[in-house]
Amino acid sequence: MEKQTKTVRTSQKISDAYGALNMPVYNSAAYGFPSAKAMADAFVGRTDSPTYSRVSNPTVAYFEERVAQLSGAMHVFAFNSGMAAISCTLFALAASGKKHRYFGTSVREHRFVINEHFGTVRS
Repeated sequence: MEKQTKTVRTSQKISDAYGALNMPVYNSAAYGFPSAKAMADAFVGRTDSPTYSRVSNPTVAYFEERVAQLSGAMHVFAFNSGMAAISCTLFALAASGKKHRYFGTSVREHRFVINEHFGTVRS
C-alpha cells in the first residue's frame, strides 16, 4: 500500500460519539469511566482506556499509530516537548547499573552531557 493510501486509510480505534469520519482532537485532561472497576483497570494498564492526557490521549495514540504505519516502525512515541524527547533518549541510552547525576534544564546542558557520555553531537 502506498504511503498516501496509508495516511488516508488509518482507521480510528474508538468511535466518536457524534459519528465523525476523522479522528477528533480530544482536548481533555481527564476521562470518565462507567465504574470504579473500569477506572482501576485503566489506571493499572489492564485496558487501553485513556486515563490522564499526559499519560494517554486518544488523539496522540492515533497520531502515533499513523506515524508507525507510515514509517514502518514497531513503536512510536509522541512527546509533549523537545526536552521530554531528549530526556527520554538520554535515559534509554544510559548504561544500566551506572550512576548518573544530572540536574540541567537547558538544551546546552543536555548537549554537554550527551557529548561527555555518548560522543560529540553536532548542531
